[in-house]
Amino acid sequence: MVQIHTERRGGRRRAPDQRLAGHMGINTERDIEANLQIGPTDRGMVRLFIEGQGIEIPMDFDPEEAEEIAEEILAAARAARAVTRR
Repeated sequence: MVQIHTERRGGRRRAPDQRLAGHMGINTERDIEANLQIGPTDRGMVRLFIEGQGIEIPMDFDPEEAEEIAEEILAAARAARAVTRR
């Protein structure tokens, strides 16, 4: 199982903080600690498990959907690299 965390601050990992009233979007940052675990289930699914501040969100995907998500993550990483190189 792979564990992925958000940006590191002071020994614990947190999402970056930016206080915007009411609207949450791809560019909205919040000061929320969360852990993301990714791994196979015993039923042949791929689970993304998000845990933070008393909330647990299991998200199961069949292997084909998981591969599509992985491709989207890789495409977003390439796009993010292009933004940081400007």
